[in-house]
Amino acid sequence: NQVKLRGLRVELGEIESGLGNYPGVRSCIVIVAKGETDYLAAYFTADEKVDIKALKAHLSSYLTSYMVPQAFMQLDEMPMNLSGKIDKKALPEAVMMEEEIIPAENETQEKILAVIKDVLGDVPLGITSDIFAMGLSSVGCIRLCALLSEEFGKNIKVSDIFGKGTAIEIEKLLEGM
Repeated sequence: NQVKLRGLRVELGEIESGLGNYPGVRSCIVIVAKGETDYLAAYFTADEKVDIKALKAHLSSYLTSYMVPQAFMQLDEMPMNLSGKIDKKALPEAVMMEEEIIPAENETQEKILAVIKDVLGDVPLGITSDIFAMGLSSVGCIRLCALLSEEFGKNIKVSDIFGKGTAIEIEKLLEGM
C-alpha cells in the first residue's frame, strides 16, 4: 500500500504498524487526505482517550518526519463496508494538527522563514515547524536550497537540508558553513 506524497514514497502499512503498536490502539488506518496540499491522516480506535502528542512522538521515534501523519482522529469505531473492511469513504474529515508557532528570534531566522514560505506558500510556520511535515517536496527542497544559497551566499545542497527540517536547524547549518 505505497503512495507518492509530495514527491516522496510513503508506505502506509509502515505507518499503520507504528500506530497499531501504540498502547491501547485497537485498529487504525492511514490515508492521503486531500486539502490545499495533500497530507497524511491517521484514524484509530483505542481502549481509552489517547494523547495525540504522545502518539505523534511515538511515531516520530522511528518514522522519518514526512511519514508522520499531520492529522489524527480517534474514533469510537471504524466505519465498515459490507465486506467487513474499513470504509475509507465513510471516514470523517481529519483536521491537520496545529502546532505552537514560535516566531523568529533574529534576522537570520526571519530570512530563513521568508525563503521557506516562498517555497511552501503562506503557511503558518515558526522556527521549530517541520518543513517536511508542512509539505516540502523533493522538488521544493531543491528550490529551497537554491534560494537559501542565493540569500546567504553559501553552497547549500539537498543532502544538507534532509535531517534539518526546521528553520532553527537550518540556521545552525548556515552558522557551521
